[in-house]
Amino acid sequence: MPKTPYFLLPLRFSGIGLLLFAGLQFVRPELRNPPVSAEIQAPAEVKAIFKNSCYNCHSNETELEWFDRIVPAYWIVSRDVRRAGRT
Repeated sequence: MPKTPYFLLPLRFSGIGLLLFAGLQFVRPELRNPPVSAEIQAPAEVKAIFKNSCYNCHSNETELEWFDRIVPAYWIVSRDVRRAGRT
């Protein structure tokens, strides 16, 4: 059995790692966005601040950025959103 050249080993490991990373993209918990039941009662300025700063985690209007959709960051963000008082 011929020996594998040492310079090919990192290439094989990185290929296996890339396949593992791609496979993990399909393992993700569901983030639900149920319909909004009521609007917050606050002045317009406060509502604007809430929408810009808080709604992504503390409302039913979660919109993830592109970098939040990549596992393992998705797992962390989905856990944080669930802990923020939703579902």
